[in-house]
Amino acid sequence: MKIDIINRIDCAPDEISRLKEYLQKTQVNWVVKCIDNGARVSKGEIQGLSALGNLKTFWSDLGDVSSIKEHGSEKFSVNQVMDALSKPQNMDNANAKKALSKINEYSRRLASGQLELIITLIETNNGLMIIDGNSRAVTYFEHYKEIEESGCLPVFIIAY
Repeated sequence: MKIDIINRIDCAPDEISRLKEYLQKTQVNWVVKCIDNGARVSKGEIQGLSALGNLKTFWSDLGDVSSIKEHGSEKFSVNQVMDALSKPQNMDNANAKKALSKINEYSRRLASGQLELIITLIETNNGLMIIDGNSRAVTYFEHYKEIEESGCLPVFIIAY
């Protein structure tokens, strides 16, 4: 499914510098090299829960649950994450518990307006995938699904 980004514009040099500084401190700091090598950096919004829910995460395994075995796809979609983390085989899995705890903490912070929504997508010929901010995207999706509202999630997009 194609995910449309609305209000997409190229980032200004100072925005790119701040994003690079942020990404340098993450597990995906290799993305900075992509930017330095000429990848296009833009920003926009994903509108609607359906589009956000269908967006691919960086995760292929969540605890003891594999996306390829569960869904036949290499990566979990945002709307599949909580179900995977809640599966019985993950009840005693330390990594699944840690991921669930992080999402729960982000939920509390989002509800109180204290969660900074920095979400970075990679755009390739295969489409869009969250490269950084997976837990934040899941938190946002679950929050707006629960209150039955359609949100508009701001994102950065690295295209190469």
